Amino acid sequence: MRRSAHKLNLPLEYRDVRKNEKYSRELEENGGKVQVPCLRIDRGNRVEWLYESDDIIDFLETKFGSTES
Repeated sequence: MRRSAHKLNLPLEYRDVRKNEKYSRELEENGGKVQVPCLRIDRGNRVEWLYESDDIIDFLETKFGSTES
């Protein structure tokens, strides 16, 4: 997941839920579970939480990947 984000040159914010209780609580309260990796997606007035690495990679590549053939 990190490799894909780096390849796409995305400025993602990484948070360590093991070392920061605030981040862990936020993930559990808003996302429903403490599982990493997790991508928080802001969509205007709503937030989505994406948990599976393959799903996160697919989302990032679809949204930010090259459209060149």
